[in-house]
Amino acid sequence: MSWGYAGLTRYLAPPQSIYGLQSIGLVDSMPLSIEAMAIRYLEEIRKVQPRGPYMLVGWSLGGLVAHEIAAQLCRSGEKVRLLGMLDSYPFRFSETMAEADVVAASLGFLGYSPERLHGANGINALADLLTEEYALNDIPLPPGLSNDELVKKVRRVTEQNLAMARRFTPGYVPHDLLFVRAAHRPVGAAGKFLDDRPDVWEDHIGGKVIVHEVACRHQDMLDPEPLREISNILAEAMAA
Repeated sequence: MSWGYAGLTRYLAPPQSIYGLQSIGLVDSMPLSIEAMAIRYLEEIRKVQPRGPYMLVGWSLGGLVAHEIAAQLCRSGEKVRLLGMLDSYPFRFSETMAEADVVAASLGFLGYSPERLHGANGINALADLLTEEYALNDIPLPPGLSNDELVKKVRRVTEQNLAMARRFTPGYVPHDLLFVRAAHRPVGAAGKFLDDRPDVWEDHIGGKVIVHEVACRHQDMLDPEPLREISNILAEAMAA
């Protein structure tokens, strides 16, 4: 979901044009994999910028998608000037990963108490919490989409995103990676299912993994103050 990225335009100097990619499942049928999602997003990117060099930044699951887009671009001979990931990590795949375990790990990673689900432990309860926390009901809705329909779509997108992330094996990008890590995190909360170490990307990057830490929680990275700091980090990288 892309609405938080609009805040970047206030802080980048000189001003940059920024194009956010909305979660496909809110307006159309969902792809079945991160790789397929990257192909769909690349089609949209090329409508605005047919050729590189490209600058890509993704937060959370969006970081996995940004990495895959960069990998696809590089395989096609295009240039990637900047690849940035905001607190994005691959899953540790497990065939025995139960839904309740995935939800518990997600809550731990996000820093939420299980009590926030009011006794529930399913994907729908997690999606409802995210809808509330990210104030999704307050965003402008596409024509013909009601709030109730939005909640249903967010539930489906949450479930499918988690499933795609669990199946995803990152490719290879022959460039540096700019990685911004949320410093306020429960230690080991999601370690059983999520490999939440920035250096996990070293095997999938041809250059250096350049890590910056921002004093916030994962889910607060697009709030004004953390976003201001992240914007400064991105501006320095773009000017380098």
